[in-house]
Amino acid sequence: MPKGVARLIVNPVSGGGRGKALLPEVCRGLKRLGYETDVVTTKKKGDAREAAANGSGDGVSVFVVCGGDGTISEVVNGLNGHPTPICIVPVGVANCLAKEFNQSAEPDAVIRRIESMQTKMLDSFTANGRRGLLFAGAGLDGEVGRKVCEARKGHLSVMSYVLPLLRTMITYHFPRFRVDMDGETVEEKATFIEVSNVSTYGGPIRLVPGAQADDGMLDVLIMNTWRRTRIVGYLVQSCLAKEIRGRNVRLLRGREITLTSEGRVPYQVDGDFAGYLPLHVRVLPESVCLVVDPTDSIR
Repeated sequence: MPKGVARLIVNPVSGGGRGKALLPEVCRGLKRLGYETDVVTTKKKGDAREAAANGSGDGVSVFVVCGGDGTISEVVNGLNGHPTPICIVPVGVANCLAKEFNQSAEPDAVIRRIESMQTKMLDSFTANGRRGLLFAGAGLDGEVGRKVCEARKGHLSVMSYVLPLLRTMITYHFPRFRVDMDGETVEEKATFIEVSNVSTYGGPIRLVPGAQADDGMLDVLIMNTWRRTRIVGYLVQSCLAKEIRGRNVRLLRGREITLTSEGRVPYQVDGDFAGYLPLHVRVLPESVCLVVDPTDSIR
């Protein structure tokens, strides 16, 4: 008797095509475990979301997502809280969710995870109606996300983010905005904010290292300076230290966060440019089921 259907959602351009290259071995391993396989290869933005939404009603037992954080985010949006487990094959640029759990993309490791089928319920959040799993940010990284979105012509690489970041640091005007959390105003002159569900961000950066994806809370980093030297210093500190500290930095925790501005402030969700303020973020406790290794835990 088959164990069920494993739907593989594959982004063929993630990691320069690495997910597509790993696909045959992952499929063979799933068949050895007794799963029927159903492969969906994405061709455009929204395909992964549609494949997850359709699969949740088609009796799919597990979604195997071969892609980066953007593909995983689409699947989370497609499932919209449905408890079907997600097993990730991280082949993107940042792979923040995979780093949170030390998860490998190697086929043997993926098959071991599915064979054990140990799962963990993670929080997610809504950001103006869109679901997010990792983080939402406004100001500096929102503008970087906007520039990356405008310039994108294929698969992303580290350099796809480095050059926009450098240009933004030189030219961005840092408009100020207000932050309300759980019904109270906590900052009226913010220039950068990161609302995070995980401790990882990108590369070695950890803006909110204390964040955990299963505690029912969102961790919030707020900066209220426009001085570029200070912002660069804080980013360097986030790479080298366990926590960012400084007179222009606040670390808070909450369940609902609203950002408003009279200016045109861009924001991103899970690394993708998503629009301009206002932004309302609300945590959704235990709303995503992730397949983890038996020895994995959130760091």
